[in-house]
Amino acid sequence: ELAESAADLDAIEGVGNHFELVRGLSYALPGTTLWIDAGFSDVADCAFWLPLGATLVIGSESLAAVDDWREIHAAFGESVVLSLDFDGGGRKGPDALFADPTLWPRRVIVMNLGRVGTDRGPDTDRLKSLVGMADGRAIFAAGGIRDARDLAAIADLQAHGALLATALHRNAVTQNEIAALLRERRP
Repeated sequence: ELAESAADLDAIEGVGNHFELVRGLSYALPGTTLWIDAGFSDVADCAFWLPLGATLVIGSESLAAVDDWREIHAAFGESVVLSLDFDGGGRKGPDALFADPTLWPRRVIVMNLGRVGTDRGPDTDRLKSLVGMADGRAIFAAGGIRDARDLAAIADLQAHGALLATALHRNAVTQNEIAALLRERRP
């Protein structure tokens, strides 16, 4: 699945949003699924973005209670992705989301916020643990990915994919390296 992921930092911080920009991206990239994280915390937040036809990423850090997640998941089903968010202090969000994989949708991001934009590498220990709990769900790694070796390590842990930003901006991971890794991993 080819997907473009965008985090609307203004929306996450509650100081506006980039809805029109994202709408423009959806028109410019018609064959691409957009994953949007805009700090969604309830069903009303999500409904605002529905006209885009994008996949909504619900970050655990934005949820006050597990019931908020249950309502979002009930309303939008498998069209949402859950991001289990961590930082240096550990879990960010309702504890039940991290402990009970029956609450998870079919796609889950393991996001280490403390590693985003750093050269610290992915949080492979945490990723391995959550992949082990996933019971067939697609797990995506995010935060700290430095290069193609990190992508290979993530694939070795049986993660379904990875979200890249800084490594792409710095040219630390190239299109050719991604293509080579995909060729190696395909059955």
